Formats: sequence, structure tokens, C-alpha cells
Amino acid sequence: MAIEFTCNCGKRLSVPDDVAGRRAKCPSCGAVLDVPGAAPPPPSAEGESTSKVDQVVDKLSADFAESRERAPQLTQIAVALAVVAGATLVLTFFVSLSMIVVWILVWLPVSAAGGLGALGIIKAHARTPKLVQLAAPVIVGINWAMLWRAAGSPMSPGALLTLLIAAVNLAAYGFLYWYFSRHDTLLLFPEETEDAQLIEDQSQPAEGVEKS
Repeated sequence: MAIEFTCNCGKRLSVPDDVAGRRAKCPSCGAVLDVPGAAPPPPSAEGESTSKVDQVVDKLSADFAESRERAPQLTQIAVALAVVAGATLVLTFFVSLSMIVVWILVWLPVSAAGGLGALGIIKAHARTPKLVQLAAPVIVGINWAMLWRAAGSPMSPGALLTLLIAAVNLAAYGFLYWYFSRHDTLLLFPEETEDAQLIEDQSQPAEGVEKS
């Protein structure tokens, strides 16, 4: 494993482990530097995975706190709809509810929240945000109409097709969030990505290794 360190001129250097404690010459400015000791072994895969999970949880918590500050009433409505939808699903295991009631209280809020959330992401990156903004209520309205029609006959082929479309929509929402999280400004791990790019672009083996 190579030892990586930075020269005073800002050049990122990389030398083999056996050069630790010796001196190396910066190929950019010619300065002679003391090579630091070898880095500690990387954390286990389990520890790294747990750390990334914690980062994701912290990121989502920060996003929720920010949205609550910017639009507290809208956030309260979203939380209330989520509670109603969850309670309705739980209630279906104990009480026989009309399918229309279940669809209205569960699928309509989920469809609205998912559709508007995905369209909001698209709007932030689209070249024609005004057209996307105008299309948002139309697309969500169509989705509502399809779900309402399917609620009248939940086992019909049309209703099953609507369920399939809803599942595809949910998968598309998840893909949009995943894609923009990895390829745009909505990075889940911005520090990690920036450091990796810096090392990849600027690191070169140090030259003129000398004994101290």
C-alpha cells in the first residue's frame, strides 16, 4: 500500500511503504520532504458499511430537518399522510375495509408524494424547468385518476396494470434519487468522492528517494 502525503507546494505525492521515515524529493517544486509513517490498516468491511449507513441516516435526517424549516406546514401534512397511510395498512389486517377507502388513504398520498418528489428532482436538473413545473400537476392528476378507476375493481386486468405502473413509478423515483446522489450535487459522500478524485488526478510517485 502506498503512502500518500502533500507537499508544501500543494502537490499530492505517493511513495511505497518501504520509504516510510526516509526523505523524498517533490517532482513538482524540488523540495526534499520527510515521508510520514505508513497509514494504519483500513477498517473492516463491516465497520465501513456501518459508517456509510450512519452517513446516509444523518443525510436523510438533515434533509428532513431542512425541509421542516423551509416548509413546516408542508412537512407536517406529509408526515400526517404517512401516518394515515401506515395506520390504514395496519388496520386492514384486523378490520375489513373497503378497497376504495384503502386506495384513497394509502395509494393516493404515496402517489402524490412520490410523483411530486421525483418531478422536483427532475425540475432541479432539467433544461426547461417551467415546462416540467407545468407538467407536474397533469402527471400527478393522471396517476390519481388511474388509481381511482382501479379502486372500483381491484382484481380487474386494468387494476393489475395500474399496480404494475405504480411499482414502476416507485422504482423510477428510487433510481432518480440514486442517480443524482452519485452523479450530481446531491452526493451522499462528497468528502470521500472529492478526495478520491484529487488523488487520482494529481498523485505521482515521488522521485529522488534518499536515506535520512
